[in-house]
Parts: sequence; C-alpha cells; structure tokens
Amino acid sequence: MTSTGCRIRLLRDDIAIVHGSEEDEVEQAGKRFPVHYAYTDVVMKRNGKWQIVASQLARPVEALTDG
Repeated sequence: MTSTGCRIRLLRDDIAIVHGSEEDEVEQAGKRFPVHYAYTDVVMKRNGKWQIVASQLARPVEALTDG
C-alpha cells in the first residue's frame, strides 16, 4: 500500500482530522488490479497519546466508474 497524499487539520490542541488517499493492488478471480482509496480519520489526544476515535475508508466515485 502506498500513500498518495495526507492532510492533517488540527481543530483543537487535542482533536484533529486526517484525510488522504492510498493506492494498492488486489487480486480477484486470479487477476491483479490497482485500487485507489480515500480515508478520513478523527484522532483525539488522550493521556498524551493520539488515538483514532473514528475512521472511514472508501473508493472514490471516479474509481468506481472507470472501466
């Protein structure tokens, strides 16, 4: 899996939103093909450590409509 971009938005000193994209290769029915994912994580600092409190991973719409 390869990161193709990441952005971190600090909302407060203890809450941030991380979003980005990744590329990977998967195998289905004996054939390998590339896939592209976009993700969003909400992270919160608890007891001095950043922890993911919510996460979403999705294939972008353009990836679903391409050939």
